Amino acid sequence: MWALVLLWPLVMGFNLEDDSQSPLTYDEMGSTGGDGTVGPLSGPQEGTPHSPHLRSFPGQPWANNSEILEIPESSRALLLGWVATRLVPAVYGLALLVGLPANGLALWVLATRVPRLPSTTLLMNLAAADLLLALTLPLRIAYHLQDRHWPFGEAACRATTAALYGHMYGSVLLLAAISLDRYLGVVHPLRALTLRGWRLAAGLCALAWLAAAALALHALGLTALVLASALAFFVPSNTLLLLHYSDPGPDAWGDLYAAYVPSLALSTLNSCVDPFIYYYVSAEFRDKVRERLLCWAPGASAASRDGGTQGTGTRSTSLV
Repeated sequence: MWALVLLWPLVMGFNLEDDSQSPLTYDEMGSTGGDGTVGPLSGPQEGTPHSPHLRSFPGQPWANNSEILEIPESSRALLLGWVATRLVPAVYGLALLVGLPANGLALWVLATRVPRLPSTTLLMNLAAADLLLALTLPLRIAYHLQDRHWPFGEAACRATTAALYGHMYGSVLLLAAISLDRYLGVVHPLRALTLRGWRLAAGLCALAWLAAAALALHALGLTALVLASALAFFVPSNTLLLLHYSDPGPDAWGDLYAAYVPSLALSTLNSCVDPFIYYYVSAEFRDKVRERLLCWAPGASAASRDGGTQGTGTRSTSLV
């Protein structure tokens, strides 16, 4: 999968938003990790200068290790309170319980029952990106339930961090690629016969991880749904990042990090909404899922399976 291949650079160096809480601050004596990696939860040393890391959240270097930042008292209380230790893991749990089976089933049906068209490649990449995020959520849930203690090591911390941010931005760009593919099919159907090939699909999957694009979708109702999803799941965390990056001083915007942690958890819910917007919204796809499940159901008759197959030809809503 292009999505998995292109995640590798993220694993190696994508510390854009996670600089102060990156896995580099992990230690075996009790530091935490993931989206909230900080130094020991003791107060900052008097007279210590603010963090020299311009892209990190406000903090002060720990006396024993300048690479570990100590967070303000206000954040420290919130990050060990019910929001971080109960609400955030509950949101991650919801994303896991819905996203894992929904995306797993969608990927299975796309790989086994849907014709191998170039557009199917894009949909499979999106499902794989959502599934990749869901597989890392148990570690994040355990981390928050253990009062933000990360016991899984640096490699796992890097992988979960890369998966989270890789999914956040990669899925948006893949959706843009799907929009482009459908735009060509609806607005330029004759030209699309030559343009919508395997090479274009593979190129769009690659470009989805490198550049942003915005094209109108083919249905106004679906466009509104996609827009609402983006606003609900991605705007809060990215707005906080925008405020943080435009911060002229360490205290200009106050304590943004305490609000950023739950907003980051909220963004993962997009992974369990995608299947219902892009796969299960299609009556044809639902028929294929029903047909596939009937094949595995005990006592399913051949007539019911045949009926499900014939029914897919009369639907006007198409997956691809």
